[in-house]
Amino acid sequence: EARALEVALEAEKHAAVTGSAAGRLDPGTRATRTIREYAPVFLRHHQVEGNTKDTYSDTLRLHVLPFLGGCRLAETDRTVARNYVTALVEGGRSANTIRQAKVVLGAMFGMAVADGYLDYNPFHDVKIPKVPGRRAIKIATREQYLKVRGCLPTKSAQVFSTLLVSSGIRFCEAIGLQPADFDFETGILEVARSVVKVSRQHHPR
Repeated sequence: EARALEVALEAEKHAAVTGSAAGRLDPGTRATRTIREYAPVFLRHHQVEGNTKDTYSDTLRLHVLPFLGGCRLAETDRTVARNYVTALVEGGRSANTIRQAKVVLGAMFGMAVADGYLDYNPFHDVKIPKVPGRRAIKIATREQYLKVRGCLPTKSAQVFSTLLVSSGIRFCEAIGLQPADFDFETGILEVARSVVKVSRQHHPR
């Protein structure tokens, strides 16, 4: 209780100096709110595309809350951030997963700083393992591609594969194509949109 009061008083001082919107929050809430409690607030207000918000939600559920869910925002510091990264490494998480977790937590604590829960973002400069560089891409020969194409189950699938291979467009762009995007007289294909899967929870409509 004494520590919670101390944190609350510090948060009030910070809010008075910065004019933060958190000055209107209850001091007890600022002192005791946990990462698990703050996560829905962050997801609601963080402005990203719906499919990106889905990724953030999954990262929080799978890789953040099991480790840090009970930690108080106001008491999360660089030591907590460093220990968290070490726990992910020792738990066998990939470098890409750790990078994604840092991105999400960096955004969350950026919002928490703006809200007045703490004075700095503890995940801003935490060191993480390097993501390995891409290996050289092996390109299939014409004969190899035709062999794979011949194994596809339908004529439509074969035509679709030819479109992907001959144009170089991404899958999400290919499934977003519409008849008006094809100009057969000039031989030009306009890529004007892409299609992604978004959960009902985070879809804008």
